[in-house]
Amino acid sequence: MTAADLGTCLADLLLRRGALGDAALLRATVQRLWADRERGHVCLPLAAAAGQKPFPDAATWRRALLASGVVADAAQADSPLPLALDGKDRLYLRRDRASEAALAAFVRARLQEPPRCDAATLRADLVALGLLPAAGSEVDWQLVAVAAAARASFAVLTGGPGTGKTTTVARWRAVLARRAPSLRVALCAPTGKAAARLLASLRAAAASQAS
Repeated sequence: MTAADLGTCLADLLLRRGALGDAALLRATVQRLWADRERGHVCLPLAAAAGQKPFPDAATWRRALLASGVVADAAQADSPLPLALDGKDRLYLRRDRASEAALAAFVRARLQEPPRCDAATLRADLVALGLLPAAGSEVDWQLVAVAAAARASFAVLTGGPGTGKTTTVARWRAVLARRAPSLRVALCAPTGKAAARLLASLRAAAASQAS
C-alpha cells in the first residue's frame, strides 16, 4: 500500500465518521495532509495550497474544515476530533500537533537551563582527556562543538557525511563520562540498522580515543 493509498484510507475513515459539508474538499485535504506528512512535514499550511484546485482560498478553506465535524481548533486541547487547525491555518493530525507541542516545550525548558559547567571546569576536562589543542593551533571546530554541547542542556549537531559528527559525539560523550562515569546514553535512529551502525561507529571512535 502506497502513501497515497493510506491518505485515501484515512480520508474514507473520517468521512465514515460522519463528516459534514464538502466531502470532496475534506477528502482532498486529508490526502494532501498525508502526502505532505510522508514528505517529512508535520502539518499542512493552508496557504501552501490555497487557491489551487481543488482547494479554495485559505479563509473559506478554514471555515469548511472547522465545520466538517472532524477538525477542531488546536487551542481546544481536550477535543476528541482527529484533526487540529491552529491559529496560523496549519492543519495537523491531532497526535502530531500534541507531539510537536510537547517537543517544543521540552526544548524551550532545556534552553532556559543554566550552563552545566563553568569554563574552568570544561577546560580541566579537555586537558585531562588530551583534547585541548596547543596554543596557536588552528581552530578545531569539532572541539568547539564539543565544548558548546558539554556546557548546554540541549544542542543540535549537524553536518554532511564525513564531516566528523560521530567523532565529535564520541568526544562529547567522553567529556560527560569524565564527570559522571556511570553516565548512560540513549541513541536514536530512523531504523534499527542505522542505530546499530551508529552504536558501532561511536564505540570505534571511543576505542580509538582511548588507545
